[in-house]
Amino acid sequence: SHTATKNHFGVRYVPKGVIFNVEAPTLFRCNEWKYMLGLLNSGVAATILPIMNQTMHFLAGDTAKFPVIYDPNYVDEINALVQENIELSMEDWDSQETSWGFKHNCLVRTGSVKLSDCITNTINEINNRKEKILSNEKRLDEIYASIYGLTENDITEKT
Repeated sequence: SHTATKNHFGVRYVPKGVIFNVEAPTLFRCNEWKYMLGLLNSGVAATILPIMNQTMHFLAGDTAKFPVIYDPNYVDEINALVQENIELSMEDWDSQETSWGFKHNCLVRTGSVKLSDCITNTINEINNRKEKILSNEKRLDEIYASIYGLTENDITEKT
């Protein structure tokens, strides 16, 4: 499914059994769904999508018309980066009490006795996860820019 705001179009992985509707169009029967997930969240997509649709309301037809260039040379790396980002994002979400996957407060599981250590460890864990996701996204942007014959200066920075 996706989220669109004035400055950003983003897609996300949803597990089997999740309900969708017209406001959250969903991609089905896509063998290379990780490739597509990475692509539609890339700076290349952030550059191309506003040209295809000047509004912030993207429908399934808009993404269906997206010009996909498939490069099998990068599939394994893309799939690994996307999978890692999914896992890191789910780990982050499941640390929130509103998640169905929530098990325990992150401060409790750090194993430290001192509250200040628990807080420091939790902040470090969150920051490390965020940095890894951003690093993976940067690499994905580099890969897709290369596939589309673009330079870093050609693609729109995601906000």
